[in-house]
Amino acid sequence: MENSNNMWERKKLEVRRLETEIETHLIQLENLDSTVEDTHIQGLHAEAGRLIGVLKGNARVLGDWSAEASGRDVSLLRQQSERCEEVANEKSRALVQIMQSISAKRARHNLLADVHHEIEEYNETHTTRLLNEEQDSLMKTKAATRRLQDQATAGHQQIKEQFTLMQSASDRVSRVVSMIPGIDSVLGKIRNKRHRDTIVLATLIAFCLFLIYIFW
Repeated sequence: MENSNNMWERKKLEVRRLETEIETHLIQLENLDSTVEDTHIQGLHAEAGRLIGVLKGNARVLGDWSAEASGRDVSLLRQQSERCEEVANEKSRALVQIMQSISAKRARHNLLADVHHEIEEYNETHTTRLLNEEQDSLMKTKAATRRLQDQATAGHQQIKEQFTLMQSASDRVSRVVSMIPGIDSVLGKIRNKRHRDTIVLATLIAFCLFLIYIFW
């Protein structure tokens, strides 16, 4: 009887230890961040599952003892076996729920990471496109400015050539005129005649204005 009592006490201590260790592993899994590596999660999950299996094994051992016991021990062992089995099943369900929650959190984390990555790619692509468009616009403006500058340079060159040509023609006309005898006197008479005509016209206009002022 004493030996049976010792075995029973050791088994109860082992069951309590297993329950504590399982609960510790479940709490660790529940508090894990979504960025934790899969190997760490799988390690905790495997260890919690192993401990739950050991707890179920102890429940079966207690059941076997209750079948072999007699008297008051039968009821106590059966109750302990049933309790142990119930706790093991409860921890097993909790482990499944926690793993599902971890999977959901990691799925959300991966989704957010993918969305963030897509947004960054879109922003980068959009910015690159805007920069390319701006660069193309600047190149077109630069090309148009270069064409206008070339046209202005060509126009200036043409005007310069025409001025040189006209200057040369004027010089040739001056030389030809200077070679004609008496041309200077003829030109002088023409200028004097124009001057006299201008004086006569001015006098006539002044006289008409004077008449209008008097008789108006």
